[in-house]
Amino acid sequence: MTYGAKADYKSGGREPTDYVNSRLIVMWGWSPGDGTFGTGTLQYLKLAKKQGARIVCVDPRVTRTSHALADEHVFIRPSTDAAALIAMAYVIVTEGLHDQAFLDRHVLGFDEAHLPAGAPDGASYRSYLLGLADGVRKTPAWAAAITGMPAETIRRLAIEYATTKPAALQCGYAPGRTANGEQFHRAAYALTAITGSVGTPGGNSGVSNGATGRGGIRSLPPGPNPAGARVATPLLADLLERGRAGGYPADIKMVYSVGGDLFNQTPNTHKTAAAAERLEFMVVHDHFVTPTARYADVVLPATTFWERNDVHTPWAGAGHYVIFMKQAVAPMYECRNDFDICADIARRLGIDDYSDKTEEEWLRESTRWPSRRTRTPTAWGRSRRSRPGFPTRRTAAGIRCGWSPRNRGRARTRSTTTSRSSCAPTATTSGSTPPTPPHAASSTASPCACSTSAAPPASRRVSPTAWRPASCPSRKGPGSRRARTARTRTAAPTC
Repeated sequence: MTYGAKADYKSGGREPTDYVNSRLIVMWGWSPGDGTFGTGTLQYLKLAKKQGARIVCVDPRVTRTSHALADEHVFIRPSTDAAALIAMAYVIVTEGLHDQAFLDRHVLGFDEAHLPAGAPDGASYRSYLLGLADGVRKTPAWAAAITGMPAETIRRLAIEYATTKPAALQCGYAPGRTANGEQFHRAAYALTAITGSVGTPGGNSGVSNGATGRGGIRSLPPGPNPAGARVATPLLADLLERGRAGGYPADIKMVYSVGGDLFNQTPNTHKTAAAAERLEFMVVHDHFVTPTARYADVVLPATTFWERNDVHTPWAGAGHYVIFMKQAVAPMYECRNDFDICADIARRLGIDDYSDKTEEEWLRESTRWPSRRTRTPTAWGRSRRSRPGFPTRRTAAGIRCGWSPRNRGRARTRSTTTSRSSCAPTATTSGSTPPTPPHAASSTASPCACSTSAAPPASRRVSPTAWRPASCPSRKGPGSRRARTARTRTAAPTC
């Protein structure tokens, strides 16, 4: 959730150093000790624990982080996380522990008195929790039957989260990478809003007016895009599979993916991989032979951060600083920077707008750009981030809570956030995630649950020229390059 300036992708609005201000940290499906969530995150969690913060982990398995730091580990069935969060919200509301003043000022749709114009009666989140619309009260006992968590544990954790200030609810990506996984994140947003734990030191993320994401550095200005239609990421498989027949604006014939493992990062890996068979052409830039790269017609090897100069910003865009990364080695195997690859392709398409500067010159230009609000040399907004009493405007930040009556048999919640600069919801619509195959939903604790059935080999460095895997399944159709005989190349050893 963001206050003020438009946030970049993953902008969390809070530095890892802020964990030391928390009295309670609930890590839900999140383990920085097993993966990464920014340099220093684990160390600041250790410091927070040393200073007296209580840490609770909710996860189907004991992780390295919970083993090392957790005061309590709560087990939960995979793919049922939203139900537990909803039941916690029920306890907080029925016990009168919610922050009504915060809800009245910043949240739209929590109760009937704050429903948006045109919303039907009973569409508020409070009505959903109390079962006034669907007849099902979202009690801890209701959630216990779904999640496997004891009802008393759900109740106790809810009261502790609502009464311990400041409290941080830190959610991982994995619980959301299941069927209807976006409901987990929406339920988490709603829970933090109900308790008023948004935009406070030691609480959950939120940036005060005037603060900018990614240390004030903006992305390169995009050129004109004649395609005005956009599709939410969770709908990628459905878009590729159905196209115009499914109500989408076009039948997609080509995918060009740069530094993004689509098959690993979108819901329902198997459906996405099957839908990709309909493509006529696919290009991937990457360092490794990812699951997505195995399906590509052409894989272009990109340089790593060791092979180029770059500017690094804090993880999730939360921080008042940037770090210059100096090139350590020359690019290997004829690898090229993503910018140079794209600029060359653009030049061959007759677009010369990005040929006047090198990538390094653009980096220097971006670090000189002014703040969006002050139009003066950027001063890091650390002193203005999450400062109690720093003014916010209702038009600058909003949280919407509600519920959709569709598929009433499922635990559902809806929460979207809007920023003043974009005025558009950042969350996807309810029910956008296709169901996950049973064997892929056995665990939500690790992204490996989203791997394709044709698992890739160990991560290897892509060879210097266009690489085409020999083991990729063939696509069908007259326009498919996969239907033709092509020379394949082996991947070079990892540098």
